[in-house]
Amino acid sequence: MRTPFVPLVPRYGSSLELRPGMDLYQQHRFADALKYFERLRKQQRIATGIFCAVMGYVTCGLGLLFVGSALKNTYDPLFQAMAYCQFQLGNDLEALRLFSKTYDKTAVDLAVMGISFRAIGKELQAQFVWQQAADKDPRVGDWLNSAAGRIIPG
Repeated sequence: MRTPFVPLVPRYGSSLELRPGMDLYQQHRFADALKYFERLRKQQRIATGIFCAVMGYVTCGLGLLFVGSALKNTYDPLFQAMAYCQFQLGNDLEALRLFSKTYDKTAVDLAVMGISFRAIGKELQAQFVWQQAADKDPRVGDWLNSAAGRIIPG
């Protein structure tokens, strides 16, 4: 298990049943949690495709303008959970790819992204996202330094 370990908490507004995967994650069964989230993502992609097709047909395309915000609430928690699983498994590139798909990143998301950037040798990007994290929540620098052993300079 990598440090810092970030417990997953459910985000409000998600229509997906994330709890079983989150329970696996909390038990440090990251690969099993990731498999659960992947199955959920595939099922949701099919449902989303059907929804968009029907919505586009019924509203002559006008309803599709509002689909983005609805999908953000559905997919953000899923991609966030998958990103944390990948981070814990040491798959930093995949974690960063998944984090990049989320619209609303928390300060902790940004801090963990910084750790992944540093792990793949991208120190400037790490410093940039850590600064963004500190701007969102000044306590995140202290949290990272205590949890991960002084990884942020200064």
